[in-house]
Amino acid sequence: LGNLVTPDWDCFQSSHEFGMFHATARAVGGCPVYVSDRVNQSDFNVLKKLVLPDGTVFRARLPGRPTRDSLFNDAQGDGVSAMKV
Repeated sequence: LGNLVTPDWDCFQSSHEFGMFHATARAVGGCPVYVSDRVNQSDFNVLKKLVLPDGTVFRARLPGRPTRDSLFNDAQGDGVSAMKV
């Protein structure tokens, strides 16, 4: 499906407990990056990692796909696995 469409993963909150996880997923997902932070609640340490020195947003050219060996791992919950793309 990624070869036919550009994924659009809706907004995320940079200051959320999993803000870095969501930022990383969007960066490698090849999708637009939107944030829905409340006023004065942005985590700029997270957001700065999505922007290159020239001001462009770091974004993959094509949608990311998980590797076969990580497809059924719980990278967010098991404390051991890593999501590989």
